[in-house]
Amino acid sequence: ALMSVQCLDKVALRAFETLRDSTLDREVTLEAIAVMSTRELEQHLSTLNLFRVKAKYIRACADVIRHKFRGEVPRTVGALKTLPGVGDKLAHLVASVSYGGDEDGFAGIVVDTHVKRVAKRLGWAQAGDDVESVRMSVQARVKREEWEAATLGLIALGQRFCHAKAPACAACPVNA
Repeated sequence: ALMSVQCLDKVALRAFETLRDSTLDREVTLEAIAVMSTRELEQHLSTLNLFRVKAKYIRACADVIRHKFRGEVPRTVGALKTLPGVGDKLAHLVASVSYGGDEDGFAGIVVDTHVKRVAKRLGWAQAGDDVESVRMSVQARVKREEWEAATLGLIALGQRFCHAKAPACAACPVNA
């Protein structure tokens, strides 16, 4: 997930595949990251935006997970946010997708730039709202069991129609 920050999914996936293919077992594990030099890690991530920063965070996350969490990736949003480089968006994303949610079974709507923009244009959030306010506003309008689908749908809507500079309102399915 750290690789995908400010990066197209297909570019992040390609970098992940390069990293995976460089390991002996063709698996990206905490141990594989630990034995890799920083320079080597950076080389595998060099196609990503901010690859040096991402390499630093990936190494630091691996170290924290190995030592503080005894090799187990934390399951809750709160614990995930203690990892280096992991903020609100990534914590909710990992908790939702990897573990099906927080201790309540749901991590909540994942708010990225697309979700934030669509929510504002739909009138579900205000211009000055922070990420948490947008999340609460969207969650209040969507059934809990539909949060994951709503996240994916709002992201897709933002990517395909509700562009920042030139929204395709006439083609938007919400306007249909």
